[in-house]
Amino acid sequence: MTEIVQIHTLPANLEANYKYIRKCLKDAKKKSAETLIFPAFSLTGYPVADELRSPEFVEQCWRYIERLLKYTEGLTVFLDIPFFEKDQLVHRLLCLENGKVKAFSDNSCGWNDVGLNFQRYFKTSEQEKVPKPFEFGMAFAPELEQKLENTSEFEKWIVLDAWSFDYKEVNSRIDYFCNLAKKYHVEIFLANAVGGQNSLILAGGSMHINSDRKILKQYPYFSESFLRSKPTKIPQSEIEWIYEALVYGIRDYFNDRGLKTAVLGLSGGIDSAVVLPLAVEALGRKNVLGVLMPSQFSSQHSIDDAVELAKNLGVEYQIISIEKAFQTMQETLFPVFGKRPFNIAEENLQARIRGMILMGISNKFGHVLLNTSNKTESAVGYGTLYGDLCGGLAVIGDLYKFQVYELANFINRKRKTIPQNSIDKAPSAELRPNQKDSDSLPEYDVLDAVLQLHLDQNLSAKEIVEKGFDQKLVEKTLNLIKFYAYKRRQTPPQLRVSNSAFNIDKINVF
Repeated sequence: MTEIVQIHTLPANLEANYKYIRKCLKDAKKKSAETLIFPAFSLTGYPVADELRSPEFVEQCWRYIERLLKYTEGLTVFLDIPFFEKDQLVHRLLCLENGKVKAFSDNSCGWNDVGLNFQRYFKTSEQEKVPKPFEFGMAFAPELEQKLENTSEFEKWIVLDAWSFDYKEVNSRIDYFCNLAKKYHVEIFLANAVGGQNSLILAGGSMHINSDRKILKQYPYFSESFLRSKPTKIPQSEIEWIYEALVYGIRDYFNDRGLKTAVLGLSGGIDSAVVLPLAVEALGRKNVLGVLMPSQFSSQHSIDDAVELAKNLGVEYQIISIEKAFQTMQETLFPVFGKRPFNIAEENLQARIRGMILMGISNKFGHVLLNTSNKTESAVGYGTLYGDLCGGLAVIGDLYKFQVYELANFINRKRKTIPQNSIDKAPSAELRPNQKDSDSLPEYDVLDAVLQLHLDQNLSAKEIVEKGFDQKLVEKTLNLIKFYAYKRRQTPPQLRVSNSAFNIDKINVF
């Protein structure tokens, strides 16, 4: 029996990962499994970065392999490690069997996932040592097609992967491996890592595919799976994929750190109205606190919408007015501000007072503050540093505004939770009288369309204008993206659900 061991291991925690792998080997023997396939980076955890620059870390990986060998009697085990070969660091796929390293194969073309800058740490290598005869071909996912093109001696292939979730690529990724299996008349065991790792969401979804491109066994997405039968739920739409990924990302972010409780600000607006039910689904309603912080500019319907949302979810909520604190800050700053007109300074004071209240609650009770900013706002700098941009985790930071609305409607299809008024009303930060987001920004449908063309498709201003968009609007939007890179560098890690997420490599963007 050949089994993929789809488990969640921890970045750079070799001891914990070794113990987990060892337990899997012991359990496999009890269940009479014969061949075990671990996803890429199971021992090191993923992502890994400058740990790979440490010779001690790399040498420890090999020592843990030596310790695992004695548990491989009667088993064939596939897993990978970083390995020094002639003073060069290579990415090596090992086959362990009956207490020995039976075969190995080095990564010959690098890694193409956002979680690892392969060229920074590894040298590609075409070294391998495979006994004759041997039942399996061995490859990492990025090099599989190249290897299939160059060899025809294996009918079965062991493929290790650590794919960072992208809702736009799920189906095409499945088709890719199924098509390879049919084209080259091979059977593929694709082992994909699973787990939320800060911003990255490793989706799982490992597969056993036959040469007719039929999936013989589909392992679950967003869940560990090993030697147990569990129904595999496959999302049916892009927004359902996003929903499942965000819930999983929140849950793993907390579990990996031994955290249990969260707090977030509720405004009655669409962003917090979406983040709250995601948090409740991930953590349970008793572990989430909502805080309403009205000011003199807050509309009664916004307060009512926030309260209705919390009650619909059965979540504890607190109402803390910021009016007195705002007045005190205005008085404190009067010797400096004088009688200058009310402007963005006073608007941001309100946001920062709210941020201070939320962080105070976070510190006092050990709650993690969930940030509710979205990708559209982040792109053009529509947020206040140390105010509404603070927090431990940006839950919807990789969602455009239109996707936030789609997610709200999806949540309400599952269960009527979000007040319809939060979905229907014009977005507003409510930091001055009768304020609307459209006072400062283009209409969101236009702004999102421009951002998608630039961030998702890498189109230039000229190319976007050629598609019919106003030149001044396009140039202003792209300039805002560049200018507000400094804000994005100071925001919480965001749950990444696409390849166009803002991150350390794509924070400035052109």
